[in-house]
Amino acid sequence: MKHVYLIQMDTPRLFEVATGRPIDAFNRYAGYKTKEVGHAFGESVPYQYCSSSAHFFDYCYETGVMGGQPMPPEVAQKTINLYWEFLTKGVNSTDFIVRRAAKALGKTPVKPVSAQKYLAGVNDFLRTSQMKLNDLASLIRILTKSDAFANVMSLPQTQDRRRTKAEIDNIHNNTLTFGNTPKDAHAYAPGGIPGGKVKSSQVSRNFPTEHVLTLLNGIEDPECRCAAAMIAAGGLRHSEVWGIRRSDERAP
Repeated sequence: MKHVYLIQMDTPRLFEVATGRPIDAFNRYAGYKTKEVGHAFGESVPYQYCSSSAHFFDYCYETGVMGGQPMPPEVAQKTINLYWEFLTKGVNSTDFIVRRAAKALGKTPVKPVSAQKYLAGVNDFLRTSQMKLNDLASLIRILTKSDAFANVMSLPQTQDRRRTKAEIDNIHNNTLTFGNTPKDAHAYAPGGIPGGKVKSSQVSRNFPTEHVLTLLNGIEDPECRCAAAMIAAGGLRHSEVWGIRRSDERAP
């Protein structure tokens, strides 16, 4: 990276190359992600998100969103929203800002499926930072009766987006529900920098159910066998299974 230096350690840290100063926004996020909520993800996810966010900071410094004179809000928003094009088109983009930034940073375009992963980390950083800022404003208001943060503007990208009817119908058609589900349960999607469409894979990923018992019987460790059974029966992710605690059990 050109403008920032990422130190990969137990808790990642990011510094400005020009001044050597720590970038507090990133460092607070990295500490929160790896220490406070890291257990809710796979072991590598917080570090992947931090790496994606560090590259986004490099883009922001190169395009002038950060590190120089404050940009007009509308220009900054437009530049941030071009990040997907920066990832997927780079020097082949029709936008001058994107082409110049990609050339300066030596950015090679990636396929949309990879760009989506990078963007997920950036959007998580933006949403988490906005959430922490809102929490701080509420705490100050409660403790000091002060509205010191009342004029702090939220990034439009962090606001929840209302899903289209087609999106909601697709979720309902592919989601198992129990009991009465509110009609607006899936009406909103988390906000973030807009991305492009990713073609879904036509390769079937379904595990043949007739081999599940053979799989389970081949696992000797009882704890691992229990985890595999929950993954097979409940469709849980690996990280979700290992995040379950006995205290989560509820009496029928």
